[in-house]
Amino acid sequence: MQFIPSAWSSDYIYHTGVVTAGVLIFLSQKETVTFPLTAGSNGATTKNSYRGTTTITVSGTGQAAAKFYSDAFYMYADDKRQPIAPKHFKDFLSLCINAQPVDHFVPSIPPYNPNHTYTFQMNAPGGPLMFGICDDGVSDNTGSFTVTISQGLSLFSLNEYTPTTILLVRSYNQSVPYMCERNRGKNLTAW
Repeated sequence: MQFIPSAWSSDYIYHTGVVTAGVLIFLSQKETVTFPLTAGSNGATTKNSYRGTTTITVSGTGQAAAKFYSDAFYMYADDKRQPIAPKHFKDFLSLCINAQPVDHFVPSIPPYNPNHTYTFQMNAPGGPLMFGICDDGVSDNTGSFTVTISQGLSLFSLNEYTPTTILLVRSYNQSVPYMCERNRGKNLTAW
């Protein structure tokens, strides 16, 4: 079926997905940035611009709270690497996006993951995204975070800590045209 721009054009985006092993995988713009925790809140900036539903996967660990170990969301071990009850600080010592705590961009913080990898979706404001650690005293920080940014909805995940709904299944190795309503939280519609 052919996509015909009309009055919908400001409300819909047209994409093509590829079905692999019977599961639709969303194709979109994607990039990865890595930054040291010594860089503070302006660790790395994306080359691409992002607006609307954007999927973020962040991994990595380091020391940002004195000598305590933390990942993008939680402080989880003391200076001797002994586990502590994971603790999230909503305004500091966690991932920063555009120099603001990640809490400003997500409706809820993902549960602690002992593998220190988290995937979440946010509504990107438009333009490049800047990632860092919300920490003003960075001279004693160690470690780094790696962030993968994908424009659009994540439809498939093998991460047991990220519940994901498969929205569409078709036969193997077929291109599937579909459209989705922009910024309205709607499921994709295939046609």
